[in-house]
Amino acid sequence: MDGVTSASVIQILLAGLGGGLGALVAWGLLRFLPRSWTLMLTIACGVTGSQLLPNMAEPWLRGREVDASLATDPLLSVMVADYPEMKSSIRDSFVRADGNADAVRRDVLGVMVKKYVGRAPGEPVLALGQATIGALRSLESDADACYRFLFPGSGPTVRLADGPRDALYAATLRVVEAGHGLQPVAPADVANALDIASTSLVEKHGDDAAVLQNATAAGVDRGLVCRMSIAFYEEIMALPREDAVRVWRDAFGERQPSGAQGP
Repeated sequence: MDGVTSASVIQILLAGLGGGLGALVAWGLLRFLPRSWTLMLTIACGVTGSQLLPNMAEPWLRGREVDASLATDPLLSVMVADYPEMKSSIRDSFVRADGNADAVRRDVLGVMVKKYVGRAPGEPVLALGQATIGALRSLESDADACYRFLFPGSGPTVRLADGPRDALYAATLRVVEAGHGLQPVAPADVANALDIASTSLVEKHGDDAAVLQNATAAGVDRGLVCRMSIAFYEEIMALPREDAVRVWRDAFGERQPSGAQGP
């Protein structure tokens, strides 16, 4: 059946079935109605039946399509397997996005990062940090967009260019795949590592670094917040590897209970 999906075939079959049932109903009523109404009633019931069943079946068909997508998508299938309780909300996102998997991934991207960055090994975590810096750098010339990427609640959603968007998605996918099936890493004290990164930032940028102390203040210089955020994230990347991993886990992830397993 070239060019015809299984869902469309089912729709066609249901339309035929509905038309047949409608015709049967009409013939059952014939003996109670004048002969002149026969043809009109048969056609009307047939058309009504051919429309009714496919419309009733549409949610079921859409559910089958969504479940098929969830089973095959490399990112969403892992999350549904690890967190079955999220399947319903992800299915709802699919329906709202009219089956657009890219839109659904954007909806759940932040949730995925929080859930898996605390499980993944160090290298994928560092790669995610680097991809985040790359995304910010791609927005550096647009202070408002860069600021909204840092603080999503401050304005409309930011659309990244294809390159940084794909890099960020690839890094997120790597974190999810690497963290799949692993136990959460125990939370670590990152205060000392943050002090080292902050001191280095001030030494290099002077008073400009102070803007990060109140980055959400009304009228703040958004361009400066963007530049200093990028600089601070780069200071984190310059920390010893294990310190950098711990800071990124703390920045991106969920707080884990004290009983979680260590690295």
